[in-house]
Amino acid sequence: MMDRALAVQTERFRSDVKQAGEEVVFSTFPKKTLELQQLVLSTTNTSSPFHDANLASIDTTVYPPPLDSSDIDVHLKKRKISTDPFNANDPPSSRINQHDTRHARLSNTVLENKHVKHLHSIIKKECEELVTSIDKVRLWVTLAIPKIEEAKICSKLIKYPYLEDYTSALLEHDEKQIFSARHHLLDIRDLYAALTDITQKNISKGFRS
Repeated sequence: MMDRALAVQTERFRSDVKQAGEEVVFSTFPKKTLELQQLVLSTTNTSSPFHDANLASIDTTVYPPPLDSSDIDVHLKKRKISTDPFNANDPPSSRINQHDTRHARLSNTVLENKHVKHLHSIIKKECEELVTSIDKVRLWVTLAIPKIEEAKICSKLIKYPYLEDYTSALLEHDEKQIFSARHHLLDIRDLYAALTDITQKNISKGFRS
C-alpha cells in the first residue's frame, strides 16, 4: 500500500494537473483563438509584419567576398567588426566579415532576411505555447479517462451483477491496462537503449578528438 504522505502528494499532483488542464481548455484555448483571429485579420493591413508590402525590404544583393587572407589582419585593426552577427543596424560590409570564408568555394555573401526571421520568431513562440498547453491537457485526460471508464463499468456491474456484458467489459478494461503497461515498458526500454547508444557514440567521438 502507498505511504500516506506519498498518497497525499500524489493526490495533490493530480489535483494540480486537473486544474491546469481545465484552465487551458476553458480559458487559454478560447483566449488564444480570439487573439490569433485578431492577428489573422490584421495581416491585411500594410502595417502588419505579415503583409506582402514587406517584400520590398528584402535585400537580394550578392555582396563581394571579404578581403583575401593577406589583408584580413590589417583590415580588422583598422575597423571594428560587430560581435553580434544578428545586429541589423550594422552596415552590410561589417556583417560580411563575421565569418572566415577564406577556404569557401564561393565566398560571396547574401545577407539573411531579418524580417522573415522576425516572422519565424512569432510563429515559433505560438507553437511553443500550443505544445505546452496540449501537454497539460493530454496529461489531464490521461490521468482522468481510465478512472472514469473503470468507475462506470464497476457501477454498472454492481447495479446489474447478472449481466455478463459488464463483467466482460471490466475484464476487457483490465486486459487493456496490462497491454498498455507492457507497451509503456517497451517504450521505456527503447528510450534507455537509444540514450545509451547516443551517449556512448558521442563520448567515444569526444575521446578520439
